[in-house]
Amino acid sequence: MLRTVLIVAVVALSGCASNGGEPLSTATECNHPRPQVCTAIYNPVCGVAKDGTHETYASDCTACSNEGVTGFEKGECN
Repeated sequence: MLRTVLIVAVVALSGCASNGGEPLSTATECNHPRPQVCTAIYNPVCGVAKDGTHETYASDCTACSNEGVTGFEKGECN
């Protein structure tokens, strides 16, 4: 139960910033199948959504577990 609460908290808090619709030039594409469970390690990435918006996620795993994210770049979004 605690593990589930922690995973939900990390996913809910992972998207804290957005930097508009500028494309990421060095984005890594998310692989399929998408992850179902991610570790609670904080290693921020800037995820790019299908609509071109960017959002900071706690890790590449949490970014790619979101079906709306197509790829990510290491580090927080500007």
